Amino acid sequence: MTSGVILSPPRRQAGPGLPPPEPRRRTAPVPVVERAPSGTVPAVTGSVATTAPRRPAAVLTGPVVSRPVPVVTRPPSGTIPVVEPPRHSLGAWLGFARAPKPAQPLLSPEERRTQELFKARRRAARLAGWKRLGKWVLGLGIPAGLAALVFFSPLFTVHQGNITVEGLGGAAKPAEVSAVLQQTVDQQLVRLDTGAVEQQLADLAGVKSAVVERRWPTGLSVVVTPRYAAAVVQDGSEYVVFDAEAVAVDRVAAAPAGLPVVSMPLEGANHRVLASILGVAASLPPELAARVTQIGAETEDTVTFTLTSGITVLWGDASDAGVKAAAVELLETQPDVTSIDVTAAEYPVVR
Repeated sequence: MTSGVILSPPRRQAGPGLPPPEPRRRTAPVPVVERAPSGTVPAVTGSVATTAPRRPAAVLTGPVVSRPVPVVTRPPSGTIPVVEPPRHSLGAWLGFARAPKPAQPLLSPEERRTQELFKARRRAARLAGWKRLGKWVLGLGIPAGLAALVFFSPLFTVHQGNITVEGLGGAAKPAEVSAVLQQTVDQQLVRLDTGAVEQQLADLAGVKSAVVERRWPTGLSVVVTPRYAAAVVQDGSEYVVFDAEAVAVDRVAAAPAGLPVVSMPLEGANHRVLASILGVAASLPPELAARVTQIGAETEDTVTFTLTSGITVLWGDASDAGVKAAAVELLETQPDVTSIDVTAAEYPVVR
């Protein structure tokens, strides 16, 4: 190791014609710095030259003592040091601790405000998404709950005491209608096939048509259109009751009172002629129909019936029933009348 040595130039002497020499300035010796090993503080062997102190510079002699300085590892400039999770965390104890977050760059105040604004917008967007999801859940969940309540709850089933039936009469039998409606009891009202119930009622012999409507929350309203008996036709030892449309509505052992008996047997009967006879019987006024004992025809236009008074009426077809009935009531009161021909309603003939 070499100590610092200060060399001064020779002092210039004053002479004739020369300016006086300048006073000598004292300068401190320039320190000699030796490169210290890595990780230590370099030793200074001299002092810095200054003009403030006018003392001679001290010269360091002897060995240089260097002290080791601990090395501190710092993250790169502009980054945040990595923070490892604590050793006592639950994730570390279970063995699946989260990986340390990567180093984040340092942000300026403007960049930080921009990032916070962006995060706030993201939170607002997530909140808006959750609100939309909640609206969808409410919009779909409430109707779904109501639908489940209506479709599957026993609160909306048909109760037997809440079924009302109107229009029973004629050839419609209440027991048959009640048996059909009994099948609807305890069924879900919303899932009840009213069309199928109407068809089952219409298939009954004495029912022409039916209308079934729901009556919330547990009832049904039924309106029945019955068929009305027009005449009876003998079929062996029994009698078949027909309505005006030639539909068999009942089968009985004896001819009901007040219904005319068709003089032609059912077996081998001409359907068109039978329909014409039944049409005439159904078109008769109730007062006149109640006094008809027997009715028949050779053709569709030659319907003839017999009254309880024994008078035979040649009626013809079912047209102008009101005019023909008035003519019969007027002419049958005349004496010695055995037959009345009203095939031409405006020109009746008495025999």
